[in-house]
Amino acid sequence: MHIPVLATVVTGFEAVGTLWINAVRMTVVPLVVALVITGVVSTADTRRVGRLGALAVPVFLAFLLAGAVFTLLVAPLSLDRLVISPDVAASLRSGAAATAGAAGEGAGRISRHPCRAQRRGSHRRAL
Repeated sequence: MHIPVLATVVTGFEAVGTLWINAVRMTVVPLVVALVITGVVSTADTRRVGRLGALAVPVFLAFLLAGAVFTLLVAPLSLDRLVISPDVAASLRSGAAATAGAAGEGAGRISRHPCRAQRRGSHRRAL
């Protein structure tokens, strides 16, 4: 069942959500990078920073490996239980194809990389 009004509403929400995520990404990432840099620079004991970095890398790799192993074990079991009828799959495909083009039109107005857009003189707005 395809209701045109609901498809329009969903397309509008999708465009607004994409714009919001891009705007948040453009502000949060530089703030986090600046916080990390100022935290490292403000540390008086450089050996302590080195030890912390040497400890952080193996912990990160251990978490990455644990997540990968967990996914390899759980994903096949979860996906085996997933049953989607062919008519529902066809409906999902047609609905996704119909809304994909419209959502990209509004979201394409704000650049993910405002500095690059300004350097290129792009017509897209840098938020």
